[in-house]
Amino acid sequence: MGEVWAASLWEMYWNLVGVYGFDPDLAAGEMGNNLSLELVMDGLKLQPCDPTFVEGRDAILTADAVDNAAANRCLIWAAFAKRGVGDSASDGGSPNNLNVTEAFDVPAECEPECGDGLLQLGETCDDGNTLPDDGCSETCQIPVPEPGSTAMLVAGIAFLLSWGRRRSVPARRR
Repeated sequence: MGEVWAASLWEMYWNLVGVYGFDPDLAAGEMGNNLSLELVMDGLKLQPCDPTFVEGRDAILTADAVDNAAANRCLIWAAFAKRGVGDSASDGGSPNNLNVTEAFDVPAECEPECGDGLLQLGETCDDGNTLPDDGCSETCQIPVPEPGSTAMLVAGIAFLLSWGRRRSVPARRR
């Protein structure tokens, strides 16, 4: 079960990095990777004890609503829906219930449509204005790179390099 949850969070991470970019500064950065970490941590504070996948997903969505006026809700929905925790998913109301129904749908407001004013997967800008040369419509259809692409590989390597610099390994005693 942890594999599905981790994969959902991984999808959310890359959706946010794909839109907002990657910042190797984990402490003071303000890009997609930092936002993902912040939403997961705030979601942990908002979810009940022993949460189901649906309750955990809803807590992250609530964290985004509180922190960012729900600006990233469609990116979050897309990530969870891809892994079966979509809008109509059912968990039976208990983490011990094995009667679970997976769903791969997103709310109607998150169906991708360029120029609808909602930032969604595949968009780097969407102000609701579809006029030519408005500064946003040209970037509306830029696809988000898949995690296996060169851009994601470079971001991953940058992360690992910055992580290695932050850790201090004590000298070995003889």
